[in-house]
Amino acid sequence: MTRHQALNAALSPREESALRRVQAGISMPNFLPAGEVERLKKLQLVEEHDGRIHLTPEGSTRAEALARG
Repeated sequence: MTRHQALNAALSPREESALRRVQAGISMPNFLPAGEVERLKKLQLVEEHDGRIHLTPEGSTRAEALARG
């Protein structure tokens, strides 16, 4: 997936919420909806390291865009 595709892929309200929660520091997988996290991983907006979910650079850009409205 290209950076452009990751930044422009349609997200459901639940996926947007999960992305915002990761941005806010909620990174334990058991506190996030698994289905939404899996899609965000496919879109390369988040990744998992050491048992925690982290935003990718594209995920950070996308989350910032959501915050701006």
